[in-house]
Amino acid sequence: MAQIVETIDNTDFKLLKDFGSIDEKCVKSEKSSNIPISHVNFNGRLTKDKNELCNVLNRFFTSMSSSSNSTIEQSTNFIDSQFDQYKIQDTEFKFNFTTAKELNDLLKSLTSSSSNDDLNNYRAISILPPIAKLFEKLIHKQILAYLNGKNIITNDQHGFRSNHSCESALHEIISEIKKIKSKRSIGLLLFVDFRKAFDSVDPRLLLLKLKKYGVSIMALYIIKNYFENRSQFFKIDDCVSDSMAINLGVPQGSVLGPRLFLLFINDIVKYLSDFMFKLFADDTTILKVGNELSSVISEFSCSIKKLVEWCKFNRIDINWNKTKIMFLTNKRNICLPKSINVDNNNVEVVNCFKLLGITIDNKLSFQKYVSEIRNSIKFNKLKTLFN
Repeated sequence: MAQIVETIDNTDFKLLKDFGSIDEKCVKSEKSSNIPISHVNFNGRLTKDKNELCNVLNRFFTSMSSSSNSTIEQSTNFIDSQFDQYKIQDTEFKFNFTTAKELNDLLKSLTSSSSNDDLNNYRAISILPPIAKLFEKLIHKQILAYLNGKNIITNDQHGFRSNHSCESALHEIISEIKKIKSKRSIGLLLFVDFRKAFDSVDPRLLLLKLKKYGVSIMALYIIKNYFENRSQFFKIDDCVSDSMAINLGVPQGSVLGPRLFLLFINDIVKYLSDFMFKLFADDTTILKVGNELSSVISEFSCSIKKLVEWCKFNRIDINWNKTKIMFLTNKRNICLPKSINVDNNNVEVVNCFKLLGITIDNKLSFQKYVSEIRNSIKFNKLKTLFN
C-alpha cells in the first residue's frame, strides 16, 4: 500500500479506491445502517416504549430553536462585511416558476456512532413525497446551472459536485502531505468535526448569503417558502410521533438540501484565507504549513480564532472532542505537544486519523489502514467458515 501511494498521481489514484474493495465479500460489514431503535437515554432516563421513543426522538431533532433577532442582526452585519470580496454582477439568478408546496417530512434515523442509546449519535434523514422531490429537482437544476456558470462554489469543496468525490479530496490532501514531507517543512492538519451542521443551518442566514451570491428577490421568495411551515414526525415500526415544527436545518436525504448546505458553508474558505482547506460537505480539513514548529503553532493559534468567529456568527458548533490535530514532518528530534488549546478547548494531537473512510497516519505509511483491512478480511472469512 505504501508503494502504491508513493507513486500515485491523478490518473491512478483510483488504485486507492480499488484497494479498499479487495475481496469485497470478505471485507463487507454485515452491520445495517438502518439499525432498529430499541432504547435511548433521554435526560438520564432510559426510554424503551416505542410511542415514547418516537416523541423523544422527534423532540430532540426539533429542539434547536431559531436564533434570537439580536443574534441574527450580528450575523447579518458579519455576512455583509464578509461578502464584499465576492464581485457578483447585477445579473441575478431567477427561477422560471413562482410557486412552492409546504413539505412535511417523515423521518427515519441512522446512527453515526456505536453508542445507540445516545441521541447525539442519531441523524435524521428526510423521506419526502414524490411531488416534493419533483419540486426540489426543478429548483436544483436551475441553481446548479447558475452556480456552475458563475463558479461560485470553491474548488476546495469536493462534496455533492460532479467530477469530485471522496477520492479527489483524499488525493489532494495526500498530495499536500507529500509536498510538506519532501520540503522538510512542518504541517499542522486540523480535522474539524461540526456538530450536526446540516441541522444547524438558519434559513434566514442562508437567504442572506444567497442574496449576496446574486439570487433574485423572486427566487429568494421561493426558497424562503421552501423553508416555511415545515413540520416533521418520527416513525418506528407502526408507532408515529406527534407532528412538530422545524425552524432550522436543511433536510438530509433531500435533493436540494446538500446544495443549499454547500452554499451556506462556502464562504468559510474565503474568511479563513490564512489556511489551506479541503472540504467534503461538512467534513473539513484545515492545513497550516511552516518551517519551525513554534511558528506553526503560534500562527495556527492566532488564525484559528477566525474559525471560532465564523462558527459563532453562522450558528454552527464544533464538537471539540471529535476534532483532532495531526502534525506532519520529516524532521527529527521535534517534541510535539499532546494537545493545543483552541477557544478554551484542548484539542488532542493524534498520529493517525480516519478521514473519509481512509486511516491516514502522520508518516503516510498507511500501515494502520492496511492492518484494519486485513483484520476485517480475516474476521469475515472466519464468520463465513463457521456459518
